[in-house]
Amino acid sequence: MADLISLHNTVALITGASRGIGQAVAVRLAKEGCDVAIVARTESGLKETFDKCKAARPDCRVLILRCDVTKVHNC
Repeated sequence: MADLISLHNTVALITGASRGIGQAVAVRLAKEGCDVAIVARTESGLKETFDKCKAARPDCRVLILRCDVTKVHNC
């Protein structure tokens, strides 16, 4: 990513982060300097995303939030 905008010391909230595009976005943002809060329904997928974010940037702070954002009061 070009250095037009620094993502260091920022936090990103990524839904659907257990696989696919959501996982790729979480890992890329972690690599670029963001701390990330990752949200999805499956705990195993979130663990995988957590591991990938930490591998991309070991000092990344990662918050796992397992919930279904399509359901009210499910988190």
